[in-house]
Amino acid sequence: MINLEIFNKKTGLALSGGGIKSYAQQPVVEFLYSKKIKFNYFAGTSMGSVIATLLALGLDAEELKTTLIRLEKKFEERRIMTPNIPSLATSKNNGLLDGRKLEELLEEEFKLLGCINIEDVKTGLFIISVDILTSKLVIFTSCKSYKSKIANSIVINKGKLSKIIRASCSIPVLFASYDVKGMKLVDGGLLMNLPVTPLLDAGARKIISISMVSEYSKSNCTTILDIGSRSLEMMLDSTVHLERNKATVNINIPLDDVSIIDVGKSKLVFEIASKWIEENREYLSKQLKEKEI
Repeated sequence: MINLEIFNKKTGLALSGGGIKSYAQQPVVEFLYSKKIKFNYFAGTSMGSVIATLLALGLDAEELKTTLIRLEKKFEERRIMTPNIPSLATSKNNGLLDGRKLEELLEEEFKLLGCINIEDVKTGLFIISVDILTSKLVIFTSCKSYKSKIANSIVINKGKLSKIIRASCSIPVLFASYDVKGMKLVDGGLLMNLPVTPLLDAGARKIISISMVSEYSKSNCTTILDIGSRSLEMMLDSTVHLERNKATVNINIPLDDVSIIDVGKSKLVFEIASKWIEENREYLSKQLKEKEI
């Protein structure tokens, strides 16, 4: 007899935020796609929302890697992480970085892919942000019938992808908030850096989540940037633990000596993640088989 529950299952992929560390998700996606796993839903926070969107728009693993490398190059060339010091004293922005350069970069990419608005995404997509004024979770989604079961959450199913992702990536103080409809939207990692729950609420029966929580102490944490980035990572990681326990399978790639702001280290991140996948391929394959994914 056919097990209809398994046959009709919907599968979701949840991707955590983590700046350049999120690039470690590409080799995992490559492994999952090699297993012929098809996803009905994608959810992401911060940099994870960029990757989730690219996958929802149909990019395969190799196309994803090419796009991520291109994004990093443009990120460096346009000095998106460099504050305009002379204007800080008079700027009305509530962050060191404006965020509009990031938005423009993202809009260019989505134009190339022929999709500008989240409502035009054909696959289920969920992008997480936070309204810092009310501490409410804001869930942007392409699923018009989606109802969130998360208390005090806000669901929005319209808007430009570039603006939505900018909001999800707006690390407080570093990037200015994205202001819309009376809300000041910032990085979703403040409340949910690994969005598994929205996929459960959408009806996914099997969920794979990917995180990058460090397993060991940092070897170096001496400069102001070290302290700042490490503090941010600790905050983001604290929201991951509860969510990853809700996933059917969680795949965690430890990147102990890579910081979320280490733009330019994509090659190293790809190498570390690829090596980890190879070393754990048999175990991961067994996990997927046991969980009937």
